[in-house]
Amino acid sequence: MKRLVILLILFIYSCAVKTWNVEGPSELSNGLVVKIDTKAWRFSPSDLDSYVLPIFISLENKGKEPISIRREDIFLVDDKGRQYNPIPPGDVANVLGRNYGVGFSFSVGYWSYPFGLWWSPYYAYPPSRDVYPDLVNKALVFGELQPGATLSGFVYFQKIPEDAKELTLNIKGYKFKLKCNF
Repeated sequence: MKRLVILLILFIYSCAVKTWNVEGPSELSNGLVVKIDTKAWRFSPSDLDSYVLPIFISLENKGKEPISIRREDIFLVDDKGRQYNPIPPGDVANVLGRNYGVGFSFSVGYWSYPFGLWWSPYYAYPPSRDVYPDLVNKALVFGELQPGATLSGFVYFQKIPEDAKELTLNIKGYKFKLKCNF
């Protein structure tokens, strides 16, 4: 019984999704306030973190000038020196899209004994595609962040390899440490 419990714990541990804890300043020198949450995805698809790393980023401009937020301003670097750039939400949806190919078929045949003709209509439903509007609707929209305004949403990164234990999230030149919690 004791071995079974240990095996079960090891199995659950090996199937768990890697989560990250964030360390870093929240208010930056140019009046930009940054909040990061690596555990905020609670939308459709519910298993998104099995395919990509969704990071919720909230940016507030407390300065007097607009701040440009571009896709190139946000990226990850792991402790092995590998860089990960954001994936557009449409590309994430394409990765998750599950096609169910079906079609229409009609056949006619003849056999010699006991003399007869047969036909077999077959209809299958047209291909369907899963739709995940939350991927787009909850994504961070890049652009100008006006003074006093807040911009927030998810930025998606490719799945981080198991050997990475620490990530550095770079936002507009500022660094935030993300440490693996297992």
